[in-house]
Amino acid sequence: NNAPWRSASLRASGISAIMDSKPTLDLRQASRSCSTSQSSLQKRAAEEFKRDGITNPIWLPHAFEPTAYPRRVIIPKYDVCFVGWDSTPLTRQVCNSVLKRSDLISYIQLNHEFYGTWESQNDVEKVEYYRALFLDKMHVSRLSLCARSIAAGVMRYRFYEAMSMGRVPVLLCDNCVLPFSDRIDYSKCVIQIREQNVSGTGFALREW
Repeated sequence: NNAPWRSASLRASGISAIMDSKPTLDLRQASRSCSTSQSSLQKRAAEEFKRDGITNPIWLPHAFEPTAYPRRVIIPKYDVCFVGWDSTPLTRQVCNSVLKRSDLISYIQLNHEFYGTWESQNDVEKVEYYRALFLDKMHVSRLSLCARSIAAGVMRYRFYEAMSMGRVPVLLCDNCVLPFSDRIDYSKCVIQIREQNVSGTGFALREW
């Protein structure tokens, strides 16, 4: 069925056209444009899927826009960072494991609300502030904490964002399926930690 590819192409080309029209956007402007474009185009794609009888599409992120995910050479300010929703006990545990280490320089901010909630409420001020904060802190960090989503085995979108920015994801997501794992040696670019070993994350990262 060619419907998914038609929709994916629609979304990707739409975002590319919007971003290419403003090549000098700063992080905040780029993140706002990318987020808004992605949301509207994804809705249009979902409608196409439904018409073609596809009710549960899997969305693969297109986190490759250089203005939104800059890969400049910098001197890292932090060893590890996390800015995001305090959504699961695993997320809290991995952040606490890092915070307990005085020999790791970290930036950890756990939010009590989901970023998508602010988007759905059109809270532009919060969306822009936290999106810029997320990108800024990841940009000046070596490592990005990527504990799994609420659903078991589901990686967070930040995994792809970290890699797109040239940062090393610290992945805690048992039984997840890494894309193109038959071609990519993820051990060279990702730190994977079993969920049962979450309390030792800080130690493992210091050793790394």
